[in-house]
Amino acid sequence: MFHGSNQRVRPVDAEESKAIATTMFSLCSLMTLEVIAMGLKAGLALSPMLDAINGSSGKSWFSEHRLAELASQRPAVEAPRLSELLEGVRCAIECSQHHGIPAPFASVASGMLSAGVNRYGGDSRLDTLLDLTASMAGLGRDAYERSPEVVAPDTDLTGRKPRIGYVGLGAMGSALARRARVAADQLFVFDVVRERVDEQVEEGAIAVIDMASLARESDVIMLCVPTSAHVKQILLGQGGMLPGLAPGKLVIDQTTGSPSDARGLRQTLGQIGVGFVDAPVAGGPSSADNGTLLALCGGSAEDYAKAYGILQTMGRSIYFGPTGSGQTAKLVKNATGACNRFISYESIALGQRMGIGLQDLLEQTKGTDAWTAALQRIADAERTGVPTAIITAQLFYKDLRLVSELAAFFGAPMFIANAVRSRVEALIKEIGPESNIDELGRAYGLSRK
Repeated sequence: MFHGSNQRVRPVDAEESKAIATTMFSLCSLMTLEVIAMGLKAGLALSPMLDAINGSSGKSWFSEHRLAELASQRPAVEAPRLSELLEGVRCAIECSQHHGIPAPFASVASGMLSAGVNRYGGDSRLDTLLDLTASMAGLGRDAYERSPEVVAPDTDLTGRKPRIGYVGLGAMGSALARRARVAADQLFVFDVVRERVDEQVEEGAIAVIDMASLARESDVIMLCVPTSAHVKQILLGQGGMLPGLAPGKLVIDQTTGSPSDARGLRQTLGQIGVGFVDAPVAGGPSSADNGTLLALCGGSAEDYAKAYGILQTMGRSIYFGPTGSGQTAKLVKNATGACNRFISYESIALGQRMGIGLQDLLEQTKGTDAWTAALQRIADAERTGVPTAIITAQLFYKDLRLVSELAAFFGAPMFIANAVRSRVEALIKEIGPESNIDELGRAYGLSRK
């Protein structure tokens, strides 16, 4: 729940309440567009990006209902004018100043909307924001029509199940390994924590003494570890898999990491005839247990075809193109979810000070442009006491840092996403890197039940 101030809360003003919703929509739409523009600059296509975003907490009314319409250039006469959006955001900023609630994200939205009004005129509508964010990334509208080659996956015509090795048996990796066992003739497992290995063995897996042995025994090697640096050490470092790797084997990396590191690993492994697919997943351990995960994949068509059947046992997969594309798509997805979380935090804090409770704010935005899955998740957590997610603040920040670095590399400014990254970086110094991400909300008044 939220802590109110000691001052008496005055009746809710309808215009100020509307201003909060307008600001949430403005921030969400601008952020989604600037992140997607970065993804387009990196070579991803709009349709699969939206598929990934809308299957996660990055989903919003805008990403589900507005963006496809804008990208196809279908007229949206009911869409608000930029001048209306700017007026609402400025009203919210005035409210935040009056109530002593910082609103840095709203200020960023005000600046971007002002740029849009200056360039396209106050009577221009929502579609001009697509042009604005695309042009900031050095793109034209035609970039939204780009599409990668469609790959028809080869579903193992021999019917032979591969021998699979899995490394990294944390909460997520353990769940993924259990799903991999469905697709495996034999499942070999390794983790530095012996208890995790023992749990898998009790369920039918085979323990190995080291990672080279796992690689030697396996046709397909899968990993889910904290960072790309861990992946590189496991595959190529001292005491790692390299002595057991041989031509014809395939590595499927389910870690969320760096696209450039994925490309580097693919190049090195390719020199010894080993295939590589970057396939970070969207969803938590419960989704893995249920077989409803989404894998975002990059790699050669041949390698992806080999991985397809295994990944389907975990849920479904989307192919984005060459090696590194899966990691890029995962960062796009994670950025939209993270930013919508902090847009919600800022809006909730201001709403609370004005007398609008969290559940009331959710009801106010349902079925409107201001609704986001992040707000829904936060409200559900407040009602049930169940965490929104099980991930540390440090890993949450890692993905924001990686997407910011990617945007800088491609010359695609992401003003809102970078503001969120800076805020998270500052908060981690207060709450500690190993804290659950829900602790980030406490800076905005959220309290644990």
